[in-house]
Amino acid sequence: AGHSAIAASGATTYAMSSFETMLFASGAANVCAVTLPQVAECKGKTITVYDSGTSNNVTVNDAGDETELPATTMNAVGESATFYSDGRFWHTMSADNV
Repeated sequence: AGHSAIAASGATTYAMSSFETMLFASGAANVCAVTLPQVAECKGKTITVYDSGTSNNVTVNDAGDETELPATTMNAVGESATFYSDGRFWHTMSADNV
């Protein structure tokens, strides 16, 4: 319970909830901006974002509640990035070709 995989197809922006753990992003107009949930709400959680579009860029940002996580951009279909929340900061655990 509490885990879900979401497909955000055609969206230019998508704000993730604390219940989502995986996102397949396919933005409209070749771009999609993804915002991670509040870091404190996700303590101990891992979130993975996949670029599942067709030659679009997917950029992942924090929700503005912490300043340590730089924006992560995936530039090709099939790339992904995984983030971990320690309750205070988001940490990039892995990122393919970003």
